[in-house]
Amino acid sequence: MSNQDILTPTEAAKLLMISPVTLRQWAQKNKIKSHTTLGGHRRFFYADIVNFAKKENITLNQGNGDQALSVKNILVVDDDKPFAQLFETVLKSHNESWNVVVCHDGFEAGIKTQQLRPDIIFVDLMLPGILGDELCRNIKSNPELSSIRIIGMTGNMQTENINSFLKAGAEAVIGKPLDFEQLFSLLK
Repeated sequence: MSNQDILTPTEAAKLLMISPVTLRQWAQKNKIKSHTTLGGHRRFFYADIVNFAKKENITLNQGNGDQALSVKNILVVDDDKPFAQLFETVLKSHNESWNVVVCHDGFEAGIKTQQLRPDIIFVDLMLPGILGDELCRNIKSNPELSSIRIIGMTGNMQTENINSFLKAGAEAVIGKPLDFEQLFSLLK
């Protein structure tokens, strides 16, 4: 790809391995440089994406196969301890090189996020002390943590819950019980 190539939000988000919603939020906050066409559509120069990724220490998805290999640290945040333990076991059995850390409330998740700097966080909506979407919003509002990929989880897949997570910066929301095929496709 050339530095002069112009990318759509979907293409740029794919390179950064984030959701288009997160990319739009970053562009609206002027965190990442974007350009608007005469028709009102947002576009990104490849060179700007590369510079942003370097500044934020983000590894770009160059389409060279299994992106899951770039995932090293995963944080699972869920107050349902048996579920969290099962989720941890499934993730580790899928890829033994992943460091999977589990915590059970939003306060602990904040500390672990600062310490671990995970590549991806799976967070349940209903947590003691703080809702998952608020935790997501707090992480995404911190410039040092905003590039962390967040996937919301909920046992209540109502449009309101899904939109709440997406507006907070999550790249996707998955239902519980988990569809592991969908889960692993999100990791890729």
